[in-house]
Amino acid sequence: MYSAVAKVFFKLAICLVIAGAIATGTICSIYWHLKSGLPNSDFLNDYRAPELTHVYDRHFRPIHEFAPVHRINLKIKDIPKKVIAAFLVAEDKNFYYHPGIDPMRIARAVLQNFSQKKSQQTLVGASTITQQVVKNFLVGNEKSFLRKFREAFATLSIERQLSKDRILELYLNQIYLGNGAYGLQAAALNYFNKSMENLTISEACLLAALPKAPAQLSKNTQKLKARRDAIIQALSEQNYISKQEASSALEQSIEFHQEESSPSDYGYYITPLREVLVEEMPKLNITSGLEIFSCMDARFQQAAQKALRDGLLKYDLTQKIFYKPIAKLGDKYSIEDLNQIAVPDCPENYQKSIVDFSSEKPFIQLQNKQSLPLDTTSWSLETPLTKGDVVLVEVKNGKAHLRQIPEVSGAVVVMEARTGQVLALVGGWSHTMSPFNCATQATRQPGSSFKPFVYLAALEQGISPNDIINDKSITMLLNNGREIYKPKNIDKKTHGFVTVKNSLAYSHNLSSIQLGLDTGIEHIQDIAELFEVYNNASKHPSMILGSKETTLLKLTNAYAMIFNGGYHLKPKFYNAYAQRKISSLNKNSNFCCFERQQSLMTVPISTITSYQRLASPSAIFGLLEMLRAVITHGTGKSLLPIEREFSVKIRGKTGTTNSNRDAWFIGSVSIPGTIYQDDNPLIIGVFVGFLNPKNLGDGKGGAVVALPIFGNFIKNIVSDTL
Repeated sequence: MYSAVAKVFFKLAICLVIAGAIATGTICSIYWHLKSGLPNSDFLNDYRAPELTHVYDRHFRPIHEFAPVHRINLKIKDIPKKVIAAFLVAEDKNFYYHPGIDPMRIARAVLQNFSQKKSQQTLVGASTITQQVVKNFLVGNEKSFLRKFREAFATLSIERQLSKDRILELYLNQIYLGNGAYGLQAAALNYFNKSMENLTISEACLLAALPKAPAQLSKNTQKLKARRDAIIQALSEQNYISKQEASSALEQSIEFHQEESSPSDYGYYITPLREVLVEEMPKLNITSGLEIFSCMDARFQQAAQKALRDGLLKYDLTQKIFYKPIAKLGDKYSIEDLNQIAVPDCPENYQKSIVDFSSEKPFIQLQNKQSLPLDTTSWSLETPLTKGDVVLVEVKNGKAHLRQIPEVSGAVVVMEARTGQVLALVGGWSHTMSPFNCATQATRQPGSSFKPFVYLAALEQGISPNDIINDKSITMLLNNGREIYKPKNIDKKTHGFVTVKNSLAYSHNLSSIQLGLDTGIEHIQDIAELFEVYNNASKHPSMILGSKETTLLKLTNAYAMIFNGGYHLKPKFYNAYAQRKISSLNKNSNFCCFERQQSLMTVPISTITSYQRLASPSAIFGLLEMLRAVITHGTGKSLLPIEREFSVKIRGKTGTTNSNRDAWFIGSVSIPGTIYQDDNPLIIGVFVGFLNPKNLGDGKGGAVVALPIFGNFIKNIVSDTL
């Protein structure tokens, strides 16, 4: 009997040995077949996942993020032990003990899946953290047996190449945790507005609960709480936390941070900032976890944005030309359709509405289903209103008054005269609505705002501000008599003998042309190119009146070189950048940890003493006197009440092009009690015009349209009424 049993066991043993040999041979054969195609994992030693770059203003306030994905890389030593424990308990409790593949976990998953398959429940995975790293970095998600073998071989391989801590670090930085967050630090900031080391046990377990199904769990509080509670219990059972800590964590409710939307539009500044970084440092990886310290002053940016929008709204309401509805919903409209339509950066007192008609009289329906008569009094409708049109209205005294986001656009640039730092740059109503940047991309004729460079050329030739010139009619034959050039003053009059100072103050065209011709077009060309208003200035006499196109940023920078005493400047958008070396970041903190940064790459704060002088001190002094006259009694005198109210000192020049297509004002302001004194004033450039150039309207020149925006900016920054 015993011999018979022994024979059975002997045969069974032989079968197991043969089966084992066959299995080993098969695995060796598969390995030999796949060996040459196994992915190279050497790069994982120094791999750093793409992560977001923070941009700060000059006072170290966060203003923007550059990011392919929302991620902040951490070193394993910077991750608290309680957070690591929560993820190990949730994802791979034997991580530090198995060789990359956990046989016990596989066996348990097989048995569990076999029983769950009958009840049609979701199958359970058996992948370890190492296998997930291999899948994410090396072999991908292809569903095939060969991929499983490649994953297994690669898993065993990287377990030999990398330390357990390095594998876990890769996993915790790469993992997707929902709501657009990749990695632990980004998720902690996203969900709780906290840095990793400040998380509670409950919050750490909430994050650890997410990897199974981040999209679903982050939106299902009930399921998320059940999984969080299970992780807390497991932490207690495995002695990572005390029972008292577990009890306290279980009692905490689930509360996620609600990020406040920023009312400020920094996109117009960020675009040229990025362009400058790429141009100056082509090899710089802008999504490699940098800290960029820009020259922007967020308060000035907000003030410029508000001043521009207020100015464009005021212009729009004086013209009252309605261009087109926001959308057309047709006769079968519904309020639900209206709710789906977004109007970015809509003025606070404007509301979306749907147009309808009763006895041919228009009325509107608001989102709250209230109906009101629509007042279109004095509006000129370029596009007639029809039923189902979506328009903006302002409700006053029981009536809905027709409104719109202005069709006209514009820009504001604010710079420091001594350093060239660009403190604010707004290029339109809203970067969300239109990324076209009127400050850097709109090339337009500067009109009379170019004249200071004509007068500077004359001053360099020996003319003085009090010399007399004749403002008389001029007729010129150009191009061998084929062209008659007959410029006029804006008021269609001549003014006889005037001083050079008053010719500029009142912006007389005829006397400016005469002065320019006496000075010489070539000398004016030299000044224009030296101050970088133009690259290749025109030789046509109309160039004296600003017929050659430029941008607001170039022109504002050129004025900055006048107001700093005649020294060369380049617009400057950033002061320094650093590779992020620390992990303690608060998403909405007022200040970044500038003083704790290492490897800080600074850009020298250039001042006027480090640059080439472009004009003589006497010529600059004379021009500053003349630009002051523009404000005291010339085309800019409407700014005098602001001077008196806020005790500031302003210099500048208006500009209007032919047919009132574009309006300009570029000027300086000195503010008592600040660093912005006469030797370092703020330079503010304003431009207003349509994206497709057309007449702004009779009398709508620089003094009427652009200059009030300049004044409102000064009010905003001095009175701080933003």
